[in-house]
Amino acid sequence: MINGARRPLVLVGQAGSKRIEHFQEALRLSGRSASLVSWRDVAERPEALAEACPPDALIRLDAAGSDHDTDMLFLQRVGGAPMPSRGRGHLMQPRLIHKGFIATLRVMEDALQARSDVALTTTVSSLEALFDKRITSCTWQAMGLPVPRALRAPLRTLDELLGAMRDADMKQAYVKVSSGSSAALLALVSAGEVPHAMTTMEEDDGVYFSSRRVRRIGGVALERVIAFLLAEGAQVEESLPKARLANRNFDLRIVVVDGCAKGVVVRSSTIPITNLHLGGSRGDVEALRALCPKDAWARAMSDAERAARAFPALVVGVDLLFTPRFQGHALLEGNAFGDFFPGYVMDARTVHEHVIDALEVRGF
Repeated sequence: MINGARRPLVLVGQAGSKRIEHFQEALRLSGRSASLVSWRDVAERPEALAEACPPDALIRLDAAGSDHDTDMLFLQRVGGAPMPSRGRGHLMQPRLIHKGFIATLRVMEDALQARSDVALTTTVSSLEALFDKRITSCTWQAMGLPVPRALRAPLRTLDELLGAMRDADMKQAYVKVSSGSSAALLALVSAGEVPHAMTTMEEDDGVYFSSRRVRRIGGVALERVIAFLLAEGAQVEESLPKARLANRNFDLRIVVVDGCAKGVVVRSSTIPITNLHLGGSRGDVEALRALCPKDAWARAMSDAERAARAFPALVVGVDLLFTPRFQGHALLEGNAFGDFFPGYVMDARTVHEHVIDALEVRGF
């Protein structure tokens, strides 16, 4: 609140996206509203955000999504050549597009320096760190938080990966493009007698796509997918066994708002990859709480909050797994836009209501 007046809110997102529509609806139900600046406009002219903000505005950055024109603007910012989309799931130069996104954020931040009256609810440095799985993992490890073992040495090929896994006594490892999300750019590699992997990726004449179908690959297909992932810059980490709930693998998305865990989404599946859009389902939080020892739960929530506080951000979605029989837990990933669970109620409030509450504390 500035001089007794509530601060206006500016959203940066993709117009018409479900994320923006749901948040705008939550604002309407709370008697509030926000203006919208599109990522496409910011990608074209990062200074546009500073120019569009009313005095004393709070700025909430939301996901840039999968808009082809916006991605091509990010690509051009770092000297990449625009390319046509070959349809849904086309994985177009993810490393360079992400590099262009970060470059755009930095120019946007520089322009905002001239507007000392406005404030980002999540810093650009936090976004940069949370969008790089390697930085997130190293940060948490340096804090003494439990994370899966990672292979830090540069790797280029499947043979190099398998050799490094053998040297580290890793039977399974996730190979995840460091800036990827939604399991679009990963493979779960098993280094047995006949190496194979589970992945959503498919190749068509040298062009890679991400589908909503998890499949098993081996042989040449595996070699090519791994080479692609490693070339794009990947986090390679050990696949840890997970505790089970109702005879299914599960992990957690812990939504941390302003440093406090406001709720938990249980994601369960018959396979190790639990993403909801890949056939996973929401598990029963109360059944989990009844099964999990109280001290194990408290330690996990405390570590999730510490992990989120490492990055100055309004919201961080922290992914966490419990090991079998709740003997321990590990932090998997941080997500700067990890609060999109429409209608999901946590502590008698929806996720967006918790976020709006936190914005109000900041003067909204």
